[in-house]
Amino acid sequence: MEIENSLDGKFSDGTIPFEISRFIFLPAKKLRGVLIKVKSRRNVLKKISSWITESGLRPIFVHFQGVNHEYEVIRVLFDYTNSNISPEKFVTELTKLEDLIDIKMFTPEIEGFLPDIVSYPLLMSGARTVIFRKPVYEGLLVGLRERFGSGGEAFLYHIGFEIGKRAGKSHREIARQLRVINPLEILRQISANLFKCAGFGVAQIIDSDSTVKPPQLTIRVEDSFECSLSSNEKKPYSHFTRGMLAGIVTELFGTPATATETKCIAEGHPYCEFIIKPENVKIKTENQ
Repeated sequence: MEIENSLDGKFSDGTIPFEISRFIFLPAKKLRGVLIKVKSRRNVLKKISSWITESGLRPIFVHFQGVNHEYEVIRVLFDYTNSNISPEKFVTELTKLEDLIDIKMFTPEIEGFLPDIVSYPLLMSGARTVIFRKPVYEGLLVGLRERFGSGGEAFLYHIGFEIGKRAGKSHREIARQLRVINPLEILRQISANLFKCAGFGVAQIIDSDSTVKPPQLTIRVEDSFECSLSSNEKKPYSHFTRGMLAGIVTELFGTPATATETKCIAEGHPYCEFIIKPENVKIKTENQ
C-alpha cells in the first residue's frame, strides 16, 4: 500500500499541511512512542528536546498538551534506528524529570508501523472526534455515486445538510460565548475558519446581497476535499459540500436555505463556487 506524503505542498496564503501522525509508517525503521505526564513546569519541553538531540533519536512527531494548568502531556513518536541509546535508556532518563506523574512507552507489533493506541478517545475542543483518511471518505463520496447514481448524489446532499445544521448550532454556541451575534460574522469568522481547520477546504464569502432576508451569499471554496476526488466530470460535483454549506447557513440565519454550485473544479474551474439563498427565492444574478 502506498502512503501519500502531502507535506511537500504549500498554498499561496502561506499555510502548510498538518500531519496529525496518528500512526507512523516507515518500513525498515525502528520506531517507538512515549507518552509523558508531568506537573506543569516551564522547562520540561527544553529538557526533553535536549535529551532527544543528545541521544541521536529522530523525532517524527512531538505533541504538547496542557491540561487545566495542572499537568502536561507530551507525546513523542521517534525513530531510533541510528540512535546512540536504546528506547529503554531514553525512558530511564525521562523518569528523572521533576514532578513526573506517569510515563508510558508503546512499541509496534510490526516493526516499521507504529499506531498511537495510548491516546484515546480523540477530542477536538472537548468533543469526540473521528478521522476519515482519504481512502475512507473516498469510499463514501465516490462509492455512493457509483452505486446509486443521482440518488446517491441526492443522499450526499442531505447528509451534508444535516451535518451542516449541527455544525452551525455548534458555531452559534461558540459565537455566543465570544459575544458575536451577527450571523454573517459567525459564518465568516467561525464557520469558514473551522471548515478550513477540519480539512474540508478553504472557504471564503466573496459576495453578500443584503436586499434578500436572509442575504444571498456567494461562497468560494478552494481545494475542496470532495471535488479533489473527481475525474474529468462535466457537471458540478460538490453535493456533500453544497449540502453542508446550506445546512450551516440555515442554522445560523434561522431560515431554510438551499445551495447551488455555479463553478466546480471538477469542470475545470480553479475553485468551487456556491450561491446560497433562502428557499423559494430566485437566485439574483449580477444582471438583475
